[in-house]
Amino acid sequence: MNDPIGRTVSLPSSEITLADILAFVHRYWFLVGVVTALAITFATIFLLYAKPKYTASAQILIETGSAQVPMQLASESLIALDTPQIESQIALLRSEQIAGKVAKLLEEHRKSAGAKSDASKEEDAGPSWWSRLWPASTSQIEVDPAVAKKNAQIQEIEAGMEVKRVGLSYALDVSFQATDPKIAAFVANAIGDTYVQDSIATRAEDARRRGVWLEGRIEELRHLMNEAAIAVQEFKARRDYRIYDTDKGDQSALKIEEDRGLQDPLAAPKNSDTQGAHSDKPGSSKSSSGLSSPAEMTSLEELESKSQTYRKLYESYLQAYTDTIPKQSFPGTNARVITQASVPMKKSSPKRLFTLVAATFLGGLFGLGIALVHSVLDTSLHSANQMRRNLHIPVLGEVNNSLARHAYVPSWLRKLRRIFAPPAALDLVRHGADSPAAREMMATALSIKEAAATRGSKIVGILGISPDRNGTLLSCNFAVACAQIGARTLLVELNEKRHGMLSALSPKGGEGLQKVLRGEIGIDAALEPVPSEPALQLLAAYQANPDVAWTREEVGIIRGYLEKLSNQFDLIFVDLPPKTSVVYPCALAVDSVVLVGSADRSKMSEISDAALFLRGVGKQILGVVISRLA
Repeated sequence: MNDPIGRTVSLPSSEITLADILAFVHRYWFLVGVVTALAITFATIFLLYAKPKYTASAQILIETGSAQVPMQLASESLIALDTPQIESQIALLRSEQIAGKVAKLLEEHRKSAGAKSDASKEEDAGPSWWSRLWPASTSQIEVDPAVAKKNAQIQEIEAGMEVKRVGLSYALDVSFQATDPKIAAFVANAIGDTYVQDSIATRAEDARRRGVWLEGRIEELRHLMNEAAIAVQEFKARRDYRIYDTDKGDQSALKIEEDRGLQDPLAAPKNSDTQGAHSDKPGSSKSSSGLSSPAEMTSLEELESKSQTYRKLYESYLQAYTDTIPKQSFPGTNARVITQASVPMKKSSPKRLFTLVAATFLGGLFGLGIALVHSVLDTSLHSANQMRRNLHIPVLGEVNNSLARHAYVPSWLRKLRRIFAPPAALDLVRHGADSPAAREMMATALSIKEAAATRGSKIVGILGISPDRNGTLLSCNFAVACAQIGARTLLVELNEKRHGMLSALSPKGGEGLQKVLRGEIGIDAALEPVPSEPALQLLAAYQANPDVAWTREEVGIIRGYLEKLSNQFDLIFVDLPPKTSVVYPCALAVDSVVLVGSADRSKMSEISDAALFLRGVGKQILGVVISRLA
């Protein structure tokens, strides 16, 4: 597209450019710097009042092989420890059982040394200011003071203790942090020793329990073995398994058997009638060898097998019990302390450099976050690129004061500057021609003159979006700037809210536009020359009541006068009422309009509404001037 002067201007894309980033930094670096400075201040106060803490470390090695004990005791089968097993040992070190034993040792050590714990010191000092500000909810359950003290000691140990694995090895690094370096070293060593002793005690207790269980099992097996042996003997006592030699005439033995009521298995039966019958049957109940029946032989083998089984079980359990006895007297463990903790000489926290760097980084990050949130929620005018991107309106120039030129100015400082701004700013291009603001006004006035000549417009209205004096200040300075380059310029005051401001340019009090409208004087008589600028004349309103707005009929009459005066002047600047006032009728008196947006105060929606109205009534918009003067 083309700008008002006729130059080709490319509209910026929706992407964030380097200019946007630089504008964001230029606008918010003060805010980010203040937040960062506050963070550094808080960090410094923390470093000054924080108690130094010392960290002592000890190392424990968990061996993968079994412990070697005297007398060549049988070792337990151990496999290489994997990660779950190492984590289990770390959990054991962090357990409340170990912490309780260490707390007891620490309490005894403090009693012997006459020192107090941190919890006791806090109790003696009373509640902290934080607990007074935010009191904790009181519980209805009464706690025993001894139990509460023990729990506090355990929490102190758990809070200061840290256990971690050393790389991929089987070594564990046990560290403890405390305000006293000697206490830190004592607790670190106590944790390692307590862990080893607890492991030894656990193995000893396990061996003792196995011994007790084996004793009971051995006693039970002994009774079962004796009962089985007695059953075999009783079974044999009811049977005679001796072999008699009848060929040698051992009649005495047979006599004895007869006396016992037993019958010789080889002798003939006394009943001859049944002898033939028994001998003729092939499956007789008694064999000719004199042994018992197969059922009786099977029962004997079962009893003997049971007796031997119980005897073997008894002997194996007895051997296991014999191996357990030395382990009870010499229990082994696969963990040992390989590095004792020494008293630390340097404090571990707080770290000054790290704290300051972290505070700087976090403060800057927090300030940047605030700036980003503010930039998203803030819809006010900030930069020329924002105007071109959102409204596609060309920017004719930017006018900055000395503060806004170099840094982001807070709102409270801008308010003070608006209150104490000198009236000389009305003709800044004349009295402060060497200032950067005067040079920017001069360049902007030339851009407006060229844009008006390109559009064929002589009557240019200056419309301030915000209800401040930026529009009037720029109208005066633009008129003075055009007069300085030799252009015949007329400055018209239609802004009833700025009654008498333009009269500061002319020490002679004129008749005013109101008398012209009432027909008391002619339009030429109402023109006031400016002594310092021969090419500049002033047509002031001299409105008696600034709350009374111009009517549409009055604006129409003024339009007719301005068209007649356009033949006498090269350029006519009209100071229009701000957008919040009755700008709509007054805008009909001009050919084209220059919008004046106050940076950080004028809303983009207000500029958009004014542009839509002006385009609706057929008025040309030459462009926007961004002002940071007031």
